[in-house]
Amino acid sequence: MKRSLSILSQVSFFLFLLSGCAENQRPMLPSVAGTAYDVLVVMPKYQWEGVLGDTMRSLLAYPIPYFPQREPILTLRHVPPDGFKGIFQTYRNVVIVSIGNQYDKSRLLLSRDVSAKTQLIYELQAPNQAGIIDLLVQNNEKIVNSILNTERLRTVELNRKYYDKNIHDKLLKNHSLTLAIPQGFAIQVDTGNFVWIEQMRGDNILGLLIWTYPYQDTLQLSKQALLAKRNEILRRNVPGKDPGSYMTTEKILDPLFDVNKLGNQVFYQLSGLWTVEKGFMGGPFINVTTVDHARKRIVTVDGFVFAPNQQKRNWLFQLEAIAYTLAFP
Repeated sequence: MKRSLSILSQVSFFLFLLSGCAENQRPMLPSVAGTAYDVLVVMPKYQWEGVLGDTMRSLLAYPIPYFPQREPILTLRHVPPDGFKGIFQTYRNVVIVSIGNQYDKSRLLLSRDVSAKTQLIYELQAPNQAGIIDLLVQNNEKIVNSILNTERLRTVELNRKYYDKNIHDKLLKNHSLTLAIPQGFAIQVDTGNFVWIEQMRGDNILGLLIWTYPYQDTLQLSKQALLAKRNEILRRNVPGKDPGSYMTTEKILDPLFDVNKLGNQVFYQLSGLWTVEKGFMGGPFINVTTVDHARKRIVTVDGFVFAPNQQKRNWLFQLEAIAYTLAFP
Protein backbone atom coordinates (compact mmCIF):
# COMPACT_ATOMS: atom_id res chain seq x y z
CA MET A 1 0.00 0.00 0.00
CA LYS A 2 1.36 3.40 -0.94
CA ARG A 3 2.07 5.66 2.00
CA SER A 4 2.20 9.18 0.61
CA LEU A 5 3.87 11.88 2.71
CA SER A 6 2.74 14.67 0.39
CA ILE A 7 1.31 17.80 1.92
CA LEU A 8 -1.53 17.69 -0.58
CA SER A 9 -2.14 13.98 -0.99
CA GLN A 10 -5.71 14.61 0.11
CA VAL A 11 -6.23 17.74 -2.02
CA SER A 12 -9.95 18.20 -1.59
CA PHE A 13 -9.62 17.70 2.15
CA PHE A 14 -6.87 20.32 2.43
CA LEU A 15 -8.75 22.86 0.33
CA PHE A 16 -11.82 22.30 2.50
CA LEU A 17 -9.72 23.17 5.52
CA LEU A 18 -8.35 26.29 3.88
CA SER A 19 -11.78 27.59 2.91
CA GLY A 20 -13.89 26.53 5.84
CA CYS A 21 -11.75 26.19 8.93
CA ALA A 22 -11.93 29.80 10.09
CA GLU A 23 -15.65 30.08 9.34
CA ASN A 24 -16.61 27.00 11.34
CA GLN A 25 -14.59 27.69 14.46
CA ARG A 26 -16.55 28.72 17.50
CA PRO A 27 -15.05 32.04 18.72
CA MET A 28 -14.95 31.03 22.41
CA LEU A 29 -13.11 27.74 21.94
CA PRO A 30 -9.60 27.51 23.43
CA SER A 31 -6.47 26.71 21.46
CA VAL A 32 -5.57 23.06 20.98
CA ALA A 33 -3.34 21.30 23.49
CA GLY A 34 -0.41 19.00 22.79
CA THR A 35 2.62 19.09 20.53
CA ALA A 36 2.47 19.24 16.74
CA TYR A 37 2.04 15.81 15.09
CA ASP A 38 0.97 14.22 18.39
CA VAL A 39 -2.18 12.08 18.42
CA LEU A 40 -4.06 11.16 21.58
CA VAL A 41 -5.47 7.61 21.38
CA VAL A 42 -8.43 6.93 23.67
CA MET A 43 -8.92 3.21 24.39
CA PRO A 44 -8.70 0.81 27.36
CA LYS A 45 -5.19 -0.03 28.51
CA TYR A 46 -5.48 -3.74 27.70
CA GLN A 47 -6.35 -2.88 24.07
CA TRP A 48 -3.49 -0.38 23.82
CA GLU A 49 -1.02 -2.99 25.06
CA GLY A 50 -2.43 -5.77 22.87
CA VAL A 51 -2.92 -6.58 19.20
CA LEU A 52 -5.13 -3.53 18.58
CA GLY A 53 -2.53 -1.14 19.96
CA ASP A 54 0.23 -2.80 17.94
CA THR A 55 -1.89 -2.52 14.79
CA MET A 56 -2.56 1.15 15.41
CA ARG A 57 1.11 1.92 15.97
CA SER A 58 2.15 0.07 12.80
CA LEU A 59 -0.44 1.86 10.64
CA LEU A 60 -0.50 5.36 12.15
CA ALA A 61 3.04 5.74 13.50
CA TYR A 62 5.19 4.03 10.88
CA PRO A 63 8.78 5.30 10.39
CA ILE A 64 9.36 8.14 7.94
CA PRO A 65 11.17 6.30 5.12
CA TYR A 66 13.76 8.92 4.22
CA PHE A 67 14.96 9.92 7.70
CA PRO A 68 18.46 8.95 8.88
CA GLN A 69 17.18 7.88 12.31
CA ARG A 70 13.93 6.09 13.04
CA GLU A 71 11.19 8.69 13.59
CA PRO A 72 7.44 8.04 13.41
CA ILE A 73 5.23 9.93 10.97
CA LEU A 74 2.95 10.66 13.96
CA THR A 75 3.50 10.33 17.70
CA LEU A 76 0.76 8.34 19.45
CA ARG A 77 -0.02 9.00 23.12
CA HIS A 78 -2.46 6.86 25.08
CA VAL A 79 -5.14 7.73 27.61
CA PRO A 80 -7.88 5.37 28.91
CA PRO A 81 -11.51 6.41 28.38
CA ASP A 82 -11.99 7.46 32.03
CA GLY A 83 -8.94 9.72 31.73
CA PHE A 84 -10.22 11.55 28.67
CA LYS A 85 -11.21 14.74 30.47
CA GLY A 86 -9.86 18.16 31.31
CA ILE A 87 -7.03 19.30 29.07
CA PHE A 88 -7.07 15.97 27.21
CA GLN A 89 -10.45 16.93 25.75
CA THR A 90 -8.79 19.90 23.98
CA TYR A 91 -6.01 17.79 22.46
CA ARG A 92 -5.15 18.75 18.88
CA ASN A 93 -5.59 15.32 17.25
CA VAL A 94 -7.65 12.56 18.86
CA VAL A 95 -8.48 8.98 17.84
CA ILE A 96 -11.22 7.35 19.93
CA VAL A 97 -11.80 3.59 19.79
CA SER A 98 -15.32 2.44 20.69
CA ILE A 99 -16.19 -1.27 20.71
CA GLY A 100 -19.58 -2.66 21.76
CA ASN A 101 -22.74 -4.52 20.82
CA GLN A 102 -24.54 -1.22 20.33
CA TYR A 103 -22.78 -0.86 16.96
CA ASP A 104 -24.37 -2.85 14.15
CA LYS A 105 -21.48 -2.18 11.78
CA SER A 106 -18.08 -0.53 11.64
CA ARG A 107 -17.95 3.25 11.21
CA LEU A 108 -15.27 5.92 10.94
CA LEU A 109 -16.52 9.31 12.15
CA LEU A 110 -14.73 12.66 11.82
CA SER A 111 -15.46 15.71 13.95
CA ARG A 112 -13.80 19.13 14.08
CA ASP A 113 -13.58 21.95 16.59
CA VAL A 114 -15.37 19.96 19.27
CA SER A 115 -13.53 21.33 22.33
CA ALA A 116 -10.79 23.48 20.78
CA LYS A 117 -10.03 25.51 17.66
CA THR A 118 -8.77 23.40 14.72
CA GLN A 119 -9.22 20.22 16.76
CA LEU A 120 -9.58 17.01 14.76
CA ILE A 121 -11.25 13.92 16.27
CA TYR A 122 -11.62 10.52 14.62
CA GLU A 123 -13.88 7.94 16.27
CA LEU A 124 -13.67 4.30 15.21
CA GLN A 125 -16.82 2.37 16.09
CA ALA A 126 -17.28 -1.39 15.66
CA PRO A 127 -19.04 -4.33 17.35
CA ASN A 128 -15.71 -6.09 17.90
CA GLN A 129 -11.94 -5.63 17.74
CA ALA A 130 -11.70 -7.19 14.27
CA GLY A 131 -13.97 -4.44 12.95
CA ILE A 132 -11.70 -1.74 14.37
CA ILE A 133 -8.64 -3.36 12.79
CA ASP A 134 -10.44 -3.48 9.42
CA LEU A 135 -11.25 0.23 9.74
CA LEU A 136 -7.60 1.00 10.44
CA VAL A 137 -6.36 -1.07 7.50
CA GLN A 138 -8.84 0.52 5.09
CA ASN A 139 -8.45 4.11 6.32
CA ASN A 140 -4.97 4.51 7.80
CA GLU A 141 -3.68 6.58 4.88
CA LYS A 142 -6.73 8.84 5.04
CA ILE A 143 -6.31 9.34 8.80
CA VAL A 144 -2.57 10.03 8.63
CA ASN A 145 -2.84 12.44 5.69
CA SER A 146 -5.70 14.40 7.21
CA ILE A 147 -3.77 14.84 10.47
CA LEU A 148 -0.63 15.88 8.56
CA ASN A 149 -2.61 18.36 6.49
CA THR A 150 -4.30 19.81 9.57
CA GLU A 151 -0.96 20.22 11.34
CA ARG A 152 0.58 21.91 8.31
CA LEU A 153 -2.36 24.24 8.02
CA ARG A 154 -1.87 25.21 11.66
CA THR A 155 1.79 25.91 10.94
CA VAL A 156 1.00 27.91 7.79
CA GLU A 157 -1.55 30.06 9.61
CA LEU A 158 0.88 30.66 12.48
CA ASN A 159 3.65 31.62 10.06
CA ARG A 160 1.35 34.01 8.23
CA LYS A 161 0.48 35.68 11.50
CA TYR A 162 4.04 36.01 12.79
CA TYR A 163 6.08 36.18 9.59
CA ASP A 164 9.38 38.03 9.34
CA LYS A 165 8.50 41.28 7.56
CA ASN A 166 12.12 42.08 6.68
CA ILE A 167 12.62 38.77 4.84
CA HIS A 168 9.17 39.02 3.26
CA ASP A 169 9.86 42.50 1.87
CA LYS A 170 13.31 41.58 0.54
CA LEU A 171 12.04 38.50 -1.28
CA LEU A 172 9.19 40.49 -2.75
CA LYS A 173 11.37 43.39 -3.86
CA ASN A 174 14.38 41.44 -5.12
CA HIS A 175 12.78 38.22 -6.37
CA SER A 176 9.07 38.93 -6.99
CA LEU A 177 7.94 36.11 -4.71
CA THR A 178 6.63 35.74 -1.17
CA LEU A 179 7.10 33.12 1.55
CA ALA A 180 5.56 33.11 5.02
CA ILE A 181 8.81 32.63 6.93
CA PRO A 182 8.50 32.95 10.72
CA GLN A 183 10.70 35.15 12.83
CA GLY A 184 14.07 33.74 13.82
CA PHE A 185 15.37 33.15 10.29
CA ALA A 186 17.92 35.36 8.54
CA ILE A 187 19.11 35.75 4.95
CA GLN A 188 22.72 34.54 4.72
CA VAL A 189 23.32 34.71 0.96
CA ASP A 190 21.51 36.45 -1.91
CA THR A 191 23.18 36.25 -5.31
CA GLY A 192 20.17 37.16 -7.42
CA ASN A 193 19.11 33.68 -8.55
CA PHE A 194 20.00 31.96 -5.27
CA VAL A 195 18.97 32.79 -1.70
CA TRP A 196 20.13 31.05 1.48
CA ILE A 197 17.96 31.60 4.56
CA GLU A 198 18.88 29.99 7.85
CA GLN A 199 17.95 29.61 11.48
CA MET A 200 20.40 28.36 14.09
CA ARG A 201 19.04 26.42 17.07
CA GLY A 202 22.13 25.80 19.16
CA ASP A 203 24.31 23.57 17.00
CA ASN A 204 21.33 22.64 14.81
CA ILE A 205 20.51 24.26 11.47
CA LEU A 206 17.19 24.82 9.72
CA GLY A 207 17.93 25.94 6.17
CA LEU A 208 15.84 27.26 3.31
CA LEU A 209 17.39 27.56 -0.16
CA ILE A 210 15.59 29.33 -2.99
CA TRP A 211 16.66 29.28 -6.62
CA THR A 212 15.17 30.28 -9.94
CA TYR A 213 15.98 29.52 -13.57
CA PRO A 214 14.26 29.96 -16.95
CA TYR A 215 11.30 27.73 -17.78
CA GLN A 216 11.47 26.02 -21.16
CA ASP A 217 9.27 22.90 -21.09
CA THR A 218 7.77 20.26 -18.80
CA LEU A 219 10.80 17.99 -19.20
CA GLN A 220 12.50 20.22 -16.62
CA LEU A 221 9.92 19.11 -14.05
CA SER A 222 10.63 15.37 -14.10
CA LYS A 223 12.12 13.73 -11.04
CA GLN A 224 15.45 13.15 -12.77
CA ALA A 225 15.66 16.74 -14.05
CA LEU A 226 14.81 18.25 -10.67
CA LEU A 227 17.36 16.04 -8.91
CA ALA A 228 20.05 16.97 -11.42
CA LYS A 229 19.25 20.69 -11.04
CA ARG A 230 19.29 20.36 -7.24
CA ASN A 231 22.73 18.78 -7.25
CA GLU A 232 24.01 21.36 -9.74
CA ILE A 233 22.77 24.29 -7.65
CA LEU A 234 24.05 22.84 -4.36
CA ARG A 235 27.48 22.11 -5.77
CA ARG A 236 27.88 25.72 -6.90
CA ASN A 237 26.33 27.46 -3.91
CA VAL A 238 26.50 25.35 -0.73
CA PRO A 239 30.11 24.51 0.16
CA GLY A 240 31.06 22.28 3.07
CA LYS A 241 33.59 23.06 5.78
CA ASP A 242 36.46 21.21 4.11
CA PRO A 243 38.10 22.37 0.86
CA GLY A 244 36.37 20.90 -2.19
CA SER A 245 33.35 19.68 -0.21
CA TYR A 246 29.75 20.61 -1.03
CA MET A 247 26.15 19.65 -0.29
CA THR A 248 24.49 17.09 -2.57
CA THR A 249 21.73 14.47 -2.58
CA GLU A 250 22.43 11.16 -0.87
CA LYS A 251 22.52 8.44 -3.55
CA ILE A 252 22.01 5.44 -1.23
CA LEU A 253 18.32 6.29 -0.74
CA ASP A 254 16.23 7.22 -3.78
CA PRO A 255 14.20 10.36 -2.94
CA LEU A 256 10.42 10.23 -2.94
CA PHE A 257 8.64 12.21 -5.64
CA ASP A 258 5.13 13.70 -5.56
CA VAL A 259 3.14 16.02 -7.81
CA ASN A 260 0.59 18.08 -5.89
CA LYS A 261 -1.88 20.81 -6.70
CA LEU A 262 -3.01 23.70 -4.50
CA GLY A 263 -5.58 25.87 -6.21
CA ASN A 264 -4.25 26.52 -9.71
CA GLN A 265 -0.62 26.00 -8.72
CA VAL A 266 1.14 22.67 -9.35
CA PHE A 267 4.01 21.72 -7.04
CA TYR A 268 6.66 19.04 -7.61
CA GLN A 269 8.13 17.66 -4.39
CA LEU A 270 11.25 15.65 -3.67
CA SER A 271 11.87 14.23 -0.18
CA GLY A 272 15.08 12.50 0.78
CA LEU A 273 18.48 12.76 2.41
CA TRP A 274 21.22 15.29 1.79
CA THR A 275 24.90 14.71 2.45
CA VAL A 276 28.20 16.52 1.99
CA GLU A 277 30.51 15.28 -0.73
CA LYS A 278 33.99 14.89 0.77
CA GLY A 279 32.48 15.70 4.17
CA PHE A 280 30.57 14.19 7.07
CA MET A 281 27.34 16.18 7.44
CA GLY A 282 23.85 15.07 6.42
CA GLY A 283 20.15 14.98 7.20
CA PRO A 284 16.67 15.07 5.62
CA PHE A 285 15.45 17.55 3.03
CA ILE A 286 12.30 18.53 1.17
CA ASN A 287 12.42 20.21 -2.21
CA VAL A 288 9.33 21.97 -3.59
CA THR A 289 9.28 23.33 -7.15
CA THR A 290 6.68 25.20 -9.17
CA VAL A 291 6.45 27.32 -12.32
CA ASP A 292 5.96 31.08 -12.26
CA HIS A 293 4.28 31.27 -15.66
CA ALA A 294 3.97 35.05 -15.66
CA ARG A 295 7.76 35.39 -15.48
CA LYS A 296 8.55 32.18 -17.39
CA ARG A 297 10.74 30.80 -14.63
CA ILE A 298 11.00 27.77 -12.39
CA VAL A 299 11.19 28.47 -8.65
CA THR A 300 12.41 25.96 -6.08
CA VAL A 301 12.29 26.13 -2.28
CA ASP A 302 14.58 23.56 -0.69
CA GLY A 303 14.41 22.96 3.07
CA PHE A 304 17.01 20.97 4.99
CA VAL A 305 17.71 20.11 8.62
CA PHE A 306 21.05 19.44 10.27
CA ALA A 307 20.52 18.16 13.81
CA PRO A 308 22.82 15.26 14.75
CA ASN A 309 21.22 12.86 17.22
CA GLN A 310 18.12 15.09 17.46
CA GLN A 311 14.53 14.49 16.40
CA LYS A 312 14.06 16.21 13.02
CA ARG A 313 10.46 15.51 11.99
CA ASN A 314 8.76 18.64 13.31
CA TRP A 315 11.52 20.92 12.05
CA LEU A 316 11.47 19.46 8.54
CA PHE A 317 7.67 19.54 8.38
CA GLN A 318 7.80 23.20 9.44
CA LEU A 319 10.08 23.92 6.47
CA GLU A 320 7.71 22.00 4.19
CA ALA A 321 4.79 24.13 5.38
CA ILE A 322 6.81 27.27 4.64
CA ALA A 323 7.62 26.05 1.12
CA TYR A 324 3.94 25.62 0.30
CA THR A 325 3.24 29.28 1.09
CA LEU A 326 5.27 30.20 -2.01
CA ALA A 327 3.34 32.75 -4.07
CA PHE A 328 3.98 35.26 -6.83
CA PRO A 329 2.44 38.75 -6.70
